[in-house]
Amino acid sequence: MDKLTATIATHRILHMGKTATKKPSRIVTLLMLMVLTALLVYALLRSQSPAEPSLLQTAENLMAASSDPSSSADHGAMQQGDKTLANATAPEPIFADPLPSTDTNVAEVFDALYSRVQRGDARAACWLGQSLKRCATARKQMQSAQELIEISAQMNEPANSLVNNIAWIEQFGRSLDKGCDGLSDEQLDTTFALEMQAAQAMPELRLRAVLAPALDPSQFLRDLDRWADYKRVAIPWLEEAAKRGDPAALITLARIFGDHRRVVRLNPPFRIADDAKFVLYADLMARYGIRFEAAQADLDAARERLSADAQAKVLRQVDALYLPQREKLNEVQAQQKLRESLSTPADPSQCEVQ
Repeated sequence: MDKLTATIATHRILHMGKTATKKPSRIVTLLMLMVLTALLVYALLRSQSPAEPSLLQTAENLMAASSDPSSSADHGAMQQGDKTLANATAPEPIFADPLPSTDTNVAEVFDALYSRVQRGDARAACWLGQSLKRCATARKQMQSAQELIEISAQMNEPANSLVNNIAWIEQFGRSLDKGCDGLSDEQLDTTFALEMQAAQAMPELRLRAVLAPALDPSQFLRDLDRWADYKRVAIPWLEEAAKRGDPAALITLARIFGDHRRVVRLNPPFRIADDAKFVLYADLMARYGIRFEAAQADLDAARERLSADAQAKVLRQVDALYLPQREKLNEVQAQQKLRESLSTPADPSQCEVQ
């Protein structure tokens, strides 16, 4: 649930309170606010650890079609990719200068780290980008909690469960807010560019950048150029990881190409309906021991829609991409990789050179 969705819901609730009679208004407002709060809590829980992992059947927030970053308008360009951008590597060796600890106040070290970024230090770009992403998430959660508090304050007797949920949302935001004091909007606005610079130089960061880009879907129209840059590298970076047999990348690609629903969205924030590629990556998953019953009906239906020639071509591609030397995953390991593909919280510790 993003800030724009919460704000729209807030306005609707307040409008209902003005136009309805007093007693029904209180009842309707309470019900709407409880639903909104429940959605926020669900979104926060899913972002940490999905309760019921499945490849294609987990509920997600609704997104307005008019500003949906998963729009198919530029899917052709997305599938082709920008080879220069997608395959970029660091122009200089990775700097060995120490990075701040994860509890450092980001604003206090921003200028020094940004100077290192401008000199080509990919690790500094990574640390700064991941830290700013965490702070941006914290700010959104705190704003959402404040909006709910303001609405509940207009109610004479808000439900205890509602008050407790608002408190939980606020507590979650505060848990992410360590070291975030003093950051300006302009500094937070550099997050995506920093994340892309780091990922271009350090391939091990690319999957994380694709799964949870530092972009706000509610600001899609403002960030059209950034979304275009993201979409040019998303598929090439995922396919690059899939060629190495990365389980999270395979699961993600199957989700992208196999989830044909229009209103339910799992990470990453785009979809491309393609039966052949869905079958390709689902079959690769199966060879590595990854199979989810929740997706089986969709997979069988996709396979039936392919001609015999198309199925034979997919089989040849599976044979070419499969790495028999990679160890198969057991059920517990497969579920863990599914969770990784769904939840990628900001983590500055990932920026250390391994």
